Amino acid sequence: MLDVAIVTMGRQGMERFAASRLPEVTGVGYVVSWQPAGAEPVVPPALLERPDVEVVITDTTGASINRNNALDHCSAPLILMADDDIEFSAEGLRGLIGAFEAHEDIDFAVFAYSGADHPRYPTAEVPLPPVPSGFPVATFTIAVRRSVTDRGVRFDERFGPGARLPLGEDEMLFHTLLRRGFKGRFFPMVIVRHAGLTSGYRPVDAPSARALGAIIGMVYPLTSLLRIPLKAWRMGRSGQMPALPALAALTRGWLTQLIMTRPWHN
Repeated sequence: MLDVAIVTMGRQGMERFAASRLPEVTGVGYVVSWQPAGAEPVVPPALLERPDVEVVITDTTGASINRNNALDHCSAPLILMADDDIEFSAEGLRGLIGAFEAHEDIDFAVFAYSGADHPRYPTAEVPLPPVPSGFPVATFTIAVRRSVTDRGVRFDERFGPGARLPLGEDEMLFHTLLRRGFKGRFFPMVIVRHAGLTSGYRPVDAPSARALGAIIGMVYPLTSLLRIPLKAWRMGRSGQMPALPALAALTRGWLTQLIMTRPWHN
């Protein structure tokens, strides 16, 4: 019924994941794409003993490449994106399945998560599109029907940790779903917990700001030149990055997306 597409990298990543408490839920499997990154690719016995866990080893680099490898090995009708530091609950996974069963017309869904970020979500279910103002998106809150990935939807490998533009793969996936015309829905239901801060709440360096500038240019081509200075001001106000350096990096990212050779997903 549901595959959880999890990515991890290196020995520490695999050890962290192997030590996590994965709930055993009927109809739920865990597909783990592991980039050993030079470590000996030996799967921990604790995972080998789990019939609901499949580990796929890939000699690649880059988070989006890793995520796409996980998607390629999912076979269940529903897929939830995830990382190796997510805390799952049986109740949350069952709730996710129930949401899709209750709304057979949707192609994807976005859920809520708990953690240090305290994201501000709508208090009621809303259709997607339209996207509410300030709507937060994290990779591990996005679930899709496998029919979506069967139609070629993947993470943009130019974005995310290990890529030239080192964040934003979650936003690019979300907006790809919207751009392709898939029907979604937000459910104010907490399905997972993330203990640390996500990238949207951490201080931003220049490469990450360039990624944000590229995303703004690609997602909002008609209004991006107005959004760039506004984003820089907000980054300065929140303490993520001083406003002037943010403006410079965002603008450079905006220029970068103009000369990207491969077009955004159609």
